Amino acid sequence: VLAAAPVALLTLRPLALAVAELHFRAGRYPACRAVCAGSLTTGDDADVLLWLAFAATWQGDRAAAAQTLQRLDSALSATAADQPQRQWSSYLHALGAYYAGELGQAGDRLAALAQSARGALLAAVLSGQGLVAHRRGDLAQARVRYAQAEALAQAIGDHPRALNMAMMVTTTSSSISV
Repeated sequence: VLAAAPVALLTLRPLALAVAELHFRAGRYPACRAVCAGSLTTGDDADVLLWLAFAATWQGDRAAAAQTLQRLDSALSATAADQPQRQWSSYLHALGAYYAGELGQAGDRLAALAQSARGALLAAVLSGQGLVAHRRGDLAQARVRYAQAEALAQAIGDHPRALNMAMMVTTTSSSISV
């Protein structure tokens, strides 16, 4: 039975990743983290670590997010910089800098990532650039980035992000006119 366990885990890995993503997208970050932690039985799986880092970031657990990102970066060290997992890791590092109040570092990371990002990642990067501009008090620039993120999210069918960005556009528009 124990000899069959790794095969069973490999078979269940896509299911575990899907369940982790489902929990994450539903805002059930502790459940996402539990599924991921339970899936890390044989080393550092980059896909699992990525969801674990996302959940820790969204939960506001900066220490766990940083630790997980460090493990993820080690697991990805042999991959090319333009690989999706590496790009999403860079995005999470930028968010970590933003949440730590390091706006210059966050802005620089997001600007660099915007050069190669596409699709959902680009929408996330534009949203992040909006957050940085918003925190800096540049509401006009924040509104531009949020509107760009909203348009791209709509185009790719990411309706939750599009709705969130529409709310941010409205928030910055009403703040500008006040």
